[in-house]
Parts: sequence; structure tokens; C-alpha cells
Amino acid sequence: ISALAQLGDPDVVARSRKLWAAALAPAGKAGWPALPGSLRGPVIGAVARNATAEESQALWAALRGANSEEDRWLYVRALSGDPTPARAKRLLEAATAGWLPPNVATEVPGIVAGEPVHAAQAYEFARANWAHLAKLAGSGVFGPRGWLLPGAADGLHERAAASRLREDQRR
Repeated sequence: ISALAQLGDPDVVARSRKLWAAALAPAGKAGWPALPGSLRGPVIGAVARNATAEESQALWAALRGANSEEDRWLYVRALSGDPTPARAKRLLEAATAGWLPPNVATEVPGIVAGEPVHAAQAYEFARANWAHLAKLAGSGVFGPRGWLLPGAADGLHERAAASRLREDQRR
């Protein structure tokens, strides 16, 4: 489902849209059939990658109302798959807005960077918001210096980006 949705297969997207409401419904919600967990993420991701404005808003509402860590990660990953730069910017800005838990917020630039179309945008966001993200990530052995910028540079596959990353990490 995920691979075909990434390629824009219209049948997969259409079938995923038919399961959309069940995929977004909280577990056990009356009126919705249970969607197997193995299908939930791919269905949400398929629709998110091809989302209408209304579907994107529904996914944002699901993220804001998520009560579990698993759901937060699912919705953030799904939102990151949307190829629209303005929607990627909105997700990046959510990382510093204060309503996402720190462990999720600090991973958002890296997750968004996993989509090559957003890699440069995510990296620049991480650089511009380094102080805020680093504070959220904490310090110590596993502090942000070792993973925050490299994670945000993940989708940049060019020599110049590697050089820029080395220089930025030295600062």
C-alpha cells in the first residue's frame, strides 16, 4: 500500500480513502469496523500523501487529539509524506510550537527530511531553530549535536550538503 501510494497509484489511493474514517477512528469507537493495525498506518499514509485540504485538516485534528505515543508518531509520519511544501512547513513549525512532546518535536525535522522533496526545507528549519530544538532534546551523551542536524540532513544526497552539515555541527 505504502509503495503504491508513493507512486500515486489511483486504485490504492481510492481504496485507502474508503478506509480513511475507520483508520482515523479511535480504537473501539462505535460505528466503525476495526481496521487491522497492519493496515492502519499504510492507509493513513496513502491518503496523507495525496490529501485534500479537508483530509489534511482531519489528520491534523487527529494529531492534536492523539492520546497515545504510537498515534502521534503515526500521524507525524503520515503528515510528513505530503509533498506540499506549505504543509511540510506547518509540520516543521509544530515542532517548535510547544504542543508536541519534546521527544516527538525534536524528531520532526528528521522525519520531514526523509521525504527528499522536503529535505532542504527540513535542514534549514533545523539550523534556524537549533537553539530551541537542542533545548528540547536535552544534553549529555545523547544530546542533539550527534543526531539533530544529521537527522534533518538525511534526505540531502549531495556533496555540498555533507560539507555544510560538517560546518554546522562544528558551531
